[in-house]
Amino acid sequence: MRTINTDSLNIAGALIILVTGLIAVVVSVSGIKKKEFTLFNFGFFFALYGLRWLVEVPGVANTIGLSSTMSYLHSFLTYLIPIPLAAFLFNVLGRGLFSSMFWFFISTIVYAIAAVIYDMFSSANALNPSINTVVVALWCLVGGINVILIREQQKTELIMLKIILSFLFLCVTNDNLVSMHALPWSFRMEHIDILVLFAGMGYIAVRRFLSSEKGFYNQVDGI
Repeated sequence: MRTINTDSLNIAGALIILVTGLIAVVVSVSGIKKKEFTLFNFGFFFALYGLRWLVEVPGVANTIGLSSTMSYLHSFLTYLIPIPLAAFLFNVLGRGLFSSMFWFFISTIVYAIAAVIYDMFSSANALNPSINTVVVALWCLVGGINVILIREQQKTELIMLKIILSFLFLCVTNDNLVSMHALPWSFRMEHIDILVLFAGMGYIAVRRFLSSEKGFYNQVDGI
């Protein structure tokens, strides 16, 4: 009974994030015309994450008849997910210190391409896809330094970024220590962190989208 309840909660959480992400992508079309991509990248990121979360639920693959290819789909999604997240941070922070956020974004694309090609020639790796921990650490370091040191952006958005990224770091640290049996508890915060990230990024994306819409219509009224 516990497994059924857990699976149901996972499916519900995955579908909520997936559908919300898709809606955000559709709504963001008007913003893209005004060169405001924050809502689009927010939606793209969570659509991909929601789909991967759904793929991870036991039994889903058999239900939709994709059990033979599900591991490859999961691998592909794992490598794609960092791209819209990096793009979102690039939208909010700009090119960053020494253009580091720009290269952070480019590196996620390069890594995804390289990882997919590598897995094509080494099929065993597609069964347990992961992103190199050194690469993840470098990405976190670059993003964290920019969030801390950049001051000329919107203060509210930076405060929100600091909160959600700090919480995400604590969750990842907890889960890694639990996996190493270095803590007196076994509680993992997987997916809890993504829900907090979802709320924080959503707030920033909607705020910037509405601001761009307001600015656009004010400009039109002034013509």
